Amino acid sequence: MSKPASRQSLCEQLARVEAKVDQLTTLMAKSESPHTASAGGTSPLLVGWEEIVRVLRKGPRTLRRYRQGQGLPVFRWGRHVVSTLPLVERWLIQREMNKVRSQDGSSVHARLFKLRGWNVQR
Repeated sequence: MSKPASRQSLCEQLARVEAKVDQLTTLMAKSESPHTASAGGTSPLLVGWEEIVRVLRKGPRTLRRYRQGQGLPVFRWGRHVVSTLPLVERWLIQREMNKVRSQDGSSVHARLFKLRGWNVQR
């Protein structure tokens, strides 16, 4: 016995919504930050370009370019884009580390050793 077409489409829509909720739950569970520890351990969800702009202090066009070219962790949620503060923080740290590596071709640890005057053996 088959379900009516409207009932099937409703079930499919509910399944898609449940999948998106699961993705967001996973996203929020993965991200922990010292900034969110005082807020009860839950990570704030940044919804929309306005909130992400406020955190990163860059324009929306720049952030879209970062998403396309440098992997800014921003995800589509219906008609909105979402991210979390800890994901954005990790992305910023990784981005800065990549800049340091590309400037002198060495790892961050080797650069620190050079600054302290220690002998670096490879």
